[in-house]
Amino acid sequence: MFILLLSAGLAHAGKLNDGFRGIAWGAHETFPAPGDNCRANPEPAVAWVCDQTIGDIPVTISYLYQNKLFSSAFVRTKGFSACSGLMDVLSAAYGTSKPLKDFATAALDDRYWTDNEVWGSWDYNKFSGECTFAALHNPSIKSIEAEKKKNAAKAVSDL
Repeated sequence: MFILLLSAGLAHAGKLNDGFRGIAWGAHETFPAPGDNCRANPEPAVAWVCDQTIGDIPVTISYLYQNKLFSSAFVRTKGFSACSGLMDVLSAAYGTSKPLKDFATAALDDRYWTDNEVWGSWDYNKFSGECTFAALHNPSIKSIEAEKKKNAAKAVSDL
């Protein structure tokens, strides 16, 4: 069953830098939705929130677009078994992660992956049992920050 879970979970996986679940980083907004069981989100940056599966693990995936370009994805699930299974799939897909803290030794401790211009992070909350994997496209995030700084500088003249 474990091999089946990994192979099913990798159906959309490639290198982290290639995109997420078949959507390339920087791609124009995805319409229609990037899968079944998706709903539009009222928050401006979050175009879609989808109830999907990775292997047989139920997950909620938020697809974020900045300036109408795909910039990040957040994957959430809950429960030790689901989080452990998701970490196994991520490790098989993207390779060995690195701990965020030097003393982290447990498999579900906060971790990260890097692949060229993409950074992936893992967070597991032992109290709530919820885990989150975030994949962020750095050039998109940097352009958002530059735009915010430009707008702030412009607003200074209004003072």
